[in-house]
Amino acid sequence: MSASWFRTQTRFLCLVAILVFIVTVVGPPQPTGAETYIGGQIGLAFPRDVTSETITNAGAGVTKGAGVDYRTSAVYGAKVGHYLNSLRFLGAEIDYTLANPHIRNKGVIAGERFRVHSIAFNLMARYPGERFQPYIGAGPALMIANISAPNPDVPPHTQWDTKLGFNAEMGLRYLISKNFSLFTEYKFNYAKFHYRETFNSTPNFSGLNSFQAPYAAQHLMFGIAWNFESLFKR
Repeated sequence: MSASWFRTQTRFLCLVAILVFIVTVVGPPQPTGAETYIGGQIGLAFPRDVTSETITNAGAGVTKGAGVDYRTSAVYGAKVGHYLNSLRFLGAEIDYTLANPHIRNKGVIAGERFRVHSIAFNLMARYPGERFQPYIGAGPALMIANISAPNPDVPPHTQWDTKLGFNAEMGLRYLISKNFSLFTEYKFNYAKFHYRETFNSTPNFSGLNSFQAPYAAQHLMFGIAWNFESLFKR
């Protein structure tokens, strides 16, 4: 892992600590209560390149590869969540995103198409102001990856892997009305995928049985949410 990546994560943790301090010490204001919301989101994913993936080869055993270079990708998704009435700063959220950070030509992984689905289950904390609401969240994420070869010189193949990963996010929401809000957030996804029996039908890679590579992606997201809590109130 590069020094710049660690610096980015350190800044993120510092901002999380500041927001936790605001929520727990300053305390939430009174006007905002329970809330259920659904939203759509769009943005960009910036995956961290892998310097050396783990390759399992039938003939050579376990070796290290030349690495995996991911492309920057558009990402879109949706989320649904609920904040409690008794603890107005605390809630839960299900967050879904889809990214396509296709792999550049490098090592044995040559120009693969790559797609990642993330379904995160986050514990959320917010400062429930009347207009501006900073928030943070984190939790486990079901990460589903698909890798395939678009190269006409390589026999078609598609590999899937599903792993339990991690999601963390922080953002700022602005209420433009009682029922609608705009938000922007930073999101981080992580999982380590393992692709088995990869390229076995490909003559050039007949001995390559599998490879493992981590996926760590930062996201910058924008979205709009609809608060429909009032529909259930009498």
